[in-house]
Amino acid sequence: MQPGTPPQPRRCAERGRAFAVPGPRPTPAVARRHCLRPPSSSRCAGAAGAKAQQQPVAGLSLPGSLSALRGSRAGEPQRPALQNEEAPGSSPPQGAFLVPYFLMLAICGIPLFFLELALGQFSSLGPLAVWKISPLFKGAGAAMLLIVGLVAIYYNMIIAYVLFYLFASLTSNLPWEHCGNWWNTDLCHEHRGAQDRNGALPLNLTSTVSPSEEYWSRYVLHIQGSQGIGSPGQIRWNLCLCLLLAWVIVFLCILKGVKSSGKVVYFTATFPYLILLMLLVRGVTLPGAWKGIRFYLTPQFHHLLSSKVWIEAALQIFYSLGVGFGGLLTFASYNTFHQNIYRDTFIVTLGNAVTSILAGFAIFSVLGYMSQELGVPVDQVAKAGPGLAFVVYPQAMTMLPLSPFWSFLFFFMLLTLGLDSQFAFLETIVTAVTDEFPYYLRPKKAVFSGLICVAMYLMGLILTTDGGMYWLVLLDDYSASFGLMVVVITTCLAVTRVYGIQRFSRDIHMMLGFKPGLYFRACWLLLSPATLLALLVYSIVKYQPSEYGSYRFPAWAELLGILMGLLSCLMIPAGMLVAVLREEGSLWEVSPPLPSPHCLGSGPRPPLPTGVTLAMEPTVSETQGVVIICRHGA
Repeated sequence: MQPGTPPQPRRCAERGRAFAVPGPRPTPAVARRHCLRPPSSSRCAGAAGAKAQQQPVAGLSLPGSLSALRGSRAGEPQRPALQNEEAPGSSPPQGAFLVPYFLMLAICGIPLFFLELALGQFSSLGPLAVWKISPLFKGAGAAMLLIVGLVAIYYNMIIAYVLFYLFASLTSNLPWEHCGNWWNTDLCHEHRGAQDRNGALPLNLTSTVSPSEEYWSRYVLHIQGSQGIGSPGQIRWNLCLCLLLAWVIVFLCILKGVKSSGKVVYFTATFPYLILLMLLVRGVTLPGAWKGIRFYLTPQFHHLLSSKVWIEAALQIFYSLGVGFGGLLTFASYNTFHQNIYRDTFIVTLGNAVTSILAGFAIFSVLGYMSQELGVPVDQVAKAGPGLAFVVYPQAMTMLPLSPFWSFLFFFMLLTLGLDSQFAFLETIVTAVTDEFPYYLRPKKAVFSGLICVAMYLMGLILTTDGGMYWLVLLDDYSASFGLMVVVITTCLAVTRVYGIQRFSRDIHMMLGFKPGLYFRACWLLLSPATLLALLVYSIVKYQPSEYGSYRFPAWAELLGILMGLLSCLMIPAGMLVAVLREEGSLWEVSPPLPSPHCLGSGPRPPLPTGVTLAMEPTVSETQGVVIICRHGA
């Protein structure tokens, strides 16, 4: 070794942390006292692709990071509207629903969105490694990954359905436009044709089935081949291939991490707005559109006295912004250290709300036209099928001139929105696990991403069977329900109560130059967790078994769903137990009161002593910035 040359750094295997060590591996006692965060412009040890380029990740600084956040949120606003119930998120805000919608946005949506962005950006760590702030709550990060993994499995199946309809739209006549196909039954009735013949009597939609509904249930799903969730039937190979294509697209887009998906999201997050604008203009110019818009805007204030409306409003905000899924933490961790996430928070959250309202105009204007064509009220049209996306709206497309063109645009918009969400889900999983095992996984991140996609594809094959929809409904009802609420409440309390609201405010001041105001602190400390706790208690008290149409799930399926939801909740106490067993100390010593060891910041990065280097070599852009030094008793 040349004189004056720093000794070669050694990688510390203790939980994947990077330490500044002059030579020999530090002992566990020393290791627990120092956790260095490589600084601002890139993730810890350099993001995939960023280290080689010696620059921040392309496409994730403003406006790129804003596009990524907007894209991942735009795909997540709606839980799949696949059932007859008016599930939260199954339609845009409507009438008096706007009052609780915006109130819940202010109490829960905006504050929790900002909290996760700040946590991810300051730490530059994923959902698992970020819990160096308090190892006792690392189970909350594991619960996030479990929830995201379950959602990603069935979410890509929905993308497969969209691909199926997208390919079906590449015809001169839409296949769900007429009866008379082999999958149609005697109940199939072309409602528009019935009105053209007599034009006087309104149709009783309960006694007939539309061609679009039979196309969805009997051809796409082939649900008649299954007796229930216990007898899935045969694999539908057309759906199997669509699911494979969906996973191939996702893998190719995340192949190089956020460097590749960050570029793709420029298109997938912005192009849907163009299609939405086209659908909106076309919708409002249709005859009868005013009926749907009037139904959409007419307030029914007596519904404000119902607690169900407020719960649904909170759930709509909860799912639309993606709080608790880990995607916000992941994408924010790639930001530059001084990225103005305060501004981004309001742009994305309010932009999401405005987009939902505009989508409501686009949808209900077409439903109003459909109502006039069928001669039935708008509310009866909206409830005529098992899903707005795959039954009602496709049926409305058949009534428009150039129906294949408008159908293709609609499903292409759904495809881009769905892919945005799937990018966020997969990048969250890959980033979190890679942060935990950087030495082994970061050089082979593409291979690791491929293995995850293959594993999830195989697990999702059950969804391509005749009875796959039953399994999808079960996953949708329980994978991200009460477990997600518990995770968000735990995260909020751990950051504000254990890590400390004052300490967290100082960290934000270090990034943005100002501390969060009274509004954010009041929501973090009291309003947001209290509201979510009330929502959680209400959802438990008002629990209703899952169902799909007239099918009621058996007891064993309900139990399986409940266990699936409880598993994410149990991750939190399990993580606490592991933290106590791995650390030499009691529960109180693992998560001590203030002042305590923490890993989210202690000011500007001090110069390293001569002969000391980072265990993970920083890039050129990482030689200046902020480093976190955690010391016991600091």
